[in-house]
Amino acid sequence: MTSDRDTILSMTSDRDTILSMTSDRDTILTLLTIHSFFFKSLTILLYIQPKNITVPDNKSIELLISDRYYHIFNRGNNYNTVFFKPENYYYFLKKYYMYLSNYIDTYAYCLINNHFHFLIRTKEKIIYKNREIVDQTEIGRIIGQQFRYFFIAYSMHINIQEHRSGSLFLKNFKRVMINDEYYLKYIIFYIHYNPVKHNIVNNISSYRYSSYNSLLYKINPEIKAAEVLNGIFNSINEFADFHSHYTSEKKIKDIIIEE
Repeated sequence: MTSDRDTILSMTSDRDTILSMTSDRDTILTLLTIHSFFFKSLTILLYIQPKNITVPDNKSIELLISDRYYHIFNRGNNYNTVFFKPENYYYFLKKYYMYLSNYIDTYAYCLINNHFHFLIRTKEKIIYKNREIVDQTEIGRIIGQQFRYFFIAYSMHINIQEHRSGSLFLKNFKRVMINDEYYLKYIIFYIHYNPVKHNIVNNISSYRYSSYNSLLYKINPEIKAAEVLNGIFNSINEFADFHSHYTSEKKIKDIIIEE
């Protein structure tokens, strides 16, 4: 198959050419049905084919600055459990939104028993202590501070609940800036694919503690569903098809370093 996207699309998008081929109604309907099926299949192939993308270095802990996408992830100290009960997942999200929703937008998340993933975008400007801040570095510093406050609050709650002491999470949470549009799609898929990868569920949609269903059915106002479904992806169908068809992690293992 040619790698020239424009050539492929031009082969499949000219319905007028089909209509000019014959005046017979049944023939027209047959040709249009074939056209529609072929075009949809090619569209799926186009957006799930591997691309030449810029791969961030997941080993580094990048500085946060304003108006950027980041993959945020961390795990329990020594791979220990951080979510012990169903209510812990909801409490974690509640605290996350409380400490961070004024400073970042959330595009995807997944919480696993001993680690978590978020896709966020830092805001271009923020209000902090009744002061508008636009400096990129200062915004990043404040967001990093809010993340630390959030982790401390959640850790204190779990330490009381589990009668434990000490650090719950690794000291430095990981953050990887994302500048490539296609990699952004990979990350959203990978975040939602995590419970399948770890053999917790057999399909993405059956996992309770990720944003997949919240995005698909637009049931969580804290998640930027419209921007994900109609911006990063071109439609809700493309979002669903991408997740359905792009299920082989072999295609992304080279660009994802395990949490």
